[in-house]
Amino acid sequence: MNILIIGNGFDLAHGLPTSYKDFLDFITAFKKFKEYKINREIHIDNNIFSSYLDNLYTEKRTLFDELSNLIENNSWIKHFEQTSIKNQWVDFEKEISEVIQIFDKIRKLTEKRNLTDGPLGDISNHEKRKLDAFEYDIVQIMSEGISDNRKKLLYDLNRLTHCLEIYLSDYVENKSVDFLLPDIQALQVDHVLSFNYTHTYEKIYQKAKNHKIEYDYIHGDTNVDHTLESCNLILGIDEYQKGYEKDLDNVFIEFKKFYQRIYKRTGCKYIDWIGGINEHDQLMVPAIEDPNNIYIFGHSLDITDGDILSKLINMPNTKITIYYHDMEALSKYIQNLVKILGEDELISMVHGMNAKILFCKQQK
Repeated sequence: MNILIIGNGFDLAHGLPTSYKDFLDFITAFKKFKEYKINREIHIDNNIFSSYLDNLYTEKRTLFDELSNLIENNSWIKHFEQTSIKNQWVDFEKEISEVIQIFDKIRKLTEKRNLTDGPLGDISNHEKRKLDAFEYDIVQIMSEGISDNRKKLLYDLNRLTHCLEIYLSDYVENKSVDFLLPDIQALQVDHVLSFNYTHTYEKIYQKAKNHKIEYDYIHGDTNVDHTLESCNLILGIDEYQKGYEKDLDNVFIEFKKFYQRIYKRTGCKYIDWIGGINEHDQLMVPAIEDPNNIYIFGHSLDITDGDILSKLINMPNTKITIYYHDMEALSKYIQNLVKILGEDELISMVHGMNAKILFCKQQK
């Protein structure tokens, strides 16, 4: 069995604007365009989104208005915009995790203290600045609890996620791809595990294959016909709690990826694939010359997806080929694999005549 695992680097390698920065640039262009229209000004900024936005406004007005409503007064978008101005780059999931943990910290402090004590002394200035875009009321949280803040955070996150879906499905997926990747073209795969929301492999490589390929969009996939309620994209955080709190304290569970996967029913087909491989290998005499193959392209191998990656990498009788763009990327992959597998285990997998993990430089 041959499995291809792809992450956002796969789309970027095809020249598609799928980074968080690309999305924020689109948001900025959209807001300026809308302002021009409201003020009845003729001049429009000449940017890469100009013709698309003009077409969206004239030909797809319903979709334009929906985007406008999703962006309007969205606290997460405000936060990401502020963060990107300071850092020139923003990791959505990292920022969401930090903000949620600060709100959770405030909640736990207020539950332990009297109103007169107050938790402000335990919240750092850095943490307070992180919450600037959310306009939280610390006195209200202390007296009434964090329920209203949590609801607003979740509502705005869902609006942000659906806004991202529209951008990807109506703008990005309608862009032409002018070249193919020789490494990917050469592969014969049976299954594609995609951490992307887009259908890039399915659209441009599937047609060249003469057999059926099964797909698992583990984080959901885009559909321009989705509504705010039916959007199944996963945009959340990993578990940050330890011990008994992890199971018993569920105040912010709706922000966590594992919950969203269950709630939005994105499925986990890769588990069935692993089960099928293990069952097949138990029935057959192990054949070193005919192993299972896993190819990884454009995935950061970050610990946030470590639970999934470790299951696949540790399958018996399996070779792992990891494609890297440059030496900096290779260094990062090794660092992340240490976090997922452990130093000793990684060393044992990359050395020897029958090394389990191979690193392969991407062809131009």
